[in-house]
Amino acid sequence: MDETQIWLEKLKIQELLSHYVQTLDGRDPEGWAKTFTVDGVFQMGDVSVVGRTKLAAIAKALNEHVGTRHVTTSPCYEINEGGGSAQGQITMVATIATPKGYRIFAAGRYVDRLKKIDGEWLLARRQVIHETLPNDPSVSVDSADPIVLETMRPVFDAVSRIGETV
Repeated sequence: MDETQIWLEKLKIQELLSHYVQTLDGRDPEGWAKTFTVDGVFQMGDVSVVGRTKLAAIAKALNEHVGTRHVTTSPCYEINEGGGSAQGQITMVATIATPKGYRIFAAGRYVDRLKKIDGEWLLARRQVIHETLPNDPSVSVDSADPIVLETMRPVFDAVSRIGETV
C-alpha cells in the first residue's frame, strides 16, 4: 500500500470514529452498534459487551437515562500490511447532562482494533481506558463524582446484566 492509500484509509478510519460519536450522542443505538463488526467487543474495565444486539441494548439504556456528549481527539492509527486491519487509540472525554449541569463521566482513551469488511472500516474491539490519579493508579477519576455515579447507575446496571466478565 503506498503512502497516499495509507492516508486515505486513515481518513476513512476517522470517518468511522466520527460516526461512532455522532450516532451514540445522536441517540441512534442501532447506528452506533453498526460501527462495530457483527461480533464486535466494547470493553470497560473487566466487563465486555459482545455483538451488535447487546451493543445496541447498552446504547438504548444510555439513551433512556442519560444525555451524552463525547469529544474525541488525537487519533493515532496504524494500518496493518495488506490493509485489512488496523489498530490505534484516540483520546476521549465524555459528558452527561445532569440537573446541576454537564458533568464529565469519562475521560481517558479508547484503544481499538479495526477490521475492513467489504471496503468499510469497523471496530472489532474498543477498550475504554479510564483516567486515573497519577499518584494512585487504582483510583479512577470517573468514579469521584457522586452525581455522575447516581445518574449513570441505570447504565452501569445494564452493562452488568448484558455484559460478560473478561
